[in-house]
Amino acid sequence: MLKPREIRVELVIATLALCASAAASIATVVQTSVVGNQLSASVWPYLTVANTYTPGSLGVGLENDGLGPALVRNITLTVDGKPATSWSRALKLLVLTKSIKQARVRIEESDVGPGSVIRPGASQSLIHVQSPLLVTGFPLARSLGRRVDLSVCYCSILQQCWTVTGSRAGPPQSVHDCGPPGPPLTY
Repeated sequence: MLKPREIRVELVIATLALCASAAASIATVVQTSVVGNQLSASVWPYLTVANTYTPGSLGVGLENDGLGPALVRNITLTVDGKPATSWSRALKLLVLTKSIKQARVRIEESDVGPGSVIRPGASQSLIHVQSPLLVTGFPLARSLGRRVDLSVCYCSILQQCWTVTGSRAGPPQSVHDCGPPGPPLTY
C-alpha cells in the first residue's frame, strides 16, 4: 500500500510526457496557422477601382496592387441603383447619348466578367472617354462620380474572396464567396 505522501516516479514522468505532448500539439497547430497565413498573404490580390480625369478624357479601370492574381467572379455596374449590363447602357441611363453625339466623343470599352484575371501589378481599363469638350463641367464627368457605381467581387487562387466598390472609399471587404458567376460587363 502507498503512503499518502509517497509520489511515484512513473506517474510524474507520465504526467510530464503528457504535458510536453500537449505543448507540441499546440505549437504545431499555431505553426500551421502561421504558415497558412503566410501562404495566403503571398498570393493576395488587392483590387482598386481607379477613376482617371484629365482635360479631354476620363476613364474607369481596375488595378491589382496585390501580390497575386485577382480572379474576377462578379462585376456589377449600376446607375442610380439600377443595373446596367454595359457602359453603353449606363450612358443611356444617364441620358447622355444626345450630349455625347454632339460632343464628338470617342469611347473605348473592354469587357470584363467572370473568368477574367488581373495579374499582380496590372490594370484593366473598363471605359475610356475622350472628347475635346470633356472638362470637369461636362455632364458625364459629374454623373460618373455621383450616379454610377461599380462593384467587383474577386478571389485569390486560394479561393479567398473580396468585394471592392467604386463608390465606397477604403479597402476591399472580405466576403465568404462571390456567389454564382454573373454576366460579363460587355460593350
